[in-house]
Amino acid sequence: MTALVERVWRSPEFVRLLALDPRYARQFQVMYAGLAPAPEGPHRAVLARLAADGYLAPNRKSPYLRLETRYYADLAGAPHLIESYRELYESSLLARRALPVADLDVCNVTHTVFYLSDFGFRDSGLTSEERERALGVVEELTEHSVRRGEWDLVGKLLLAQFCLGADPARTPSGAAGLRLLARAQRPDGAMPGRSSTDRADESATPVMLFRKAYQATLVTALASLIISASPA
Repeated sequence: MTALVERVWRSPEFVRLLALDPRYARQFQVMYAGLAPAPEGPHRAVLARLAADGYLAPNRKSPYLRLETRYYADLAGAPHLIESYRELYESSLLARRALPVADLDVCNVTHTVFYLSDFGFRDSGLTSEERERALGVVEELTEHSVRRGEWDLVGKLLLAQFCLGADPARTPSGAAGLRLLARAQRPDGAMPGRSSTDRADESATPVMLFRKAYQATLVTALASLIISASPA
């Protein structure tokens, strides 16, 4: 699988695919560069273009987009002009939380946690009080997403709980989320779609199943691997 991913990553066709949707092209390109499997490769030319375009600067990006850009630029070892992780957290939706929890964007909240903590591999930089407050938000969102049968979002939220220092198997919302995913998972390990209301038909072709299921399956696998690999 690793060899397949690296082969696809190095394909010139894959680089061209990243630019198909102009709304997201440059952000996808930053991610592509940050996830490079080797120090040298086609991502260097991509990074050079992004730097020349001024994309590795704050410009008028939202706080979330600046955080995402900084995270992947740092992974790529690319110079940038984006403020510190501390400043980015303070301007984030997670820190400000002006809306009721049920109205928050789950992806914004969870990815903020992922980027601050490097998916649980470094300290998030939050104080104890901030961490507890963030964990409270994530647990409420987990409960809400479990009730709605949102497999994809529940997987992200379980990983976010872990990244904030909790054991998802020991929080009520996390345990409920794990049970939800275990019930939904197919015998081959795949999730059958993004949610209980957006699942692939029994008659779906392999391509149709992949389109419906790939994201929730990857999220569930990533959360499972990171959480289970952590020392007790």
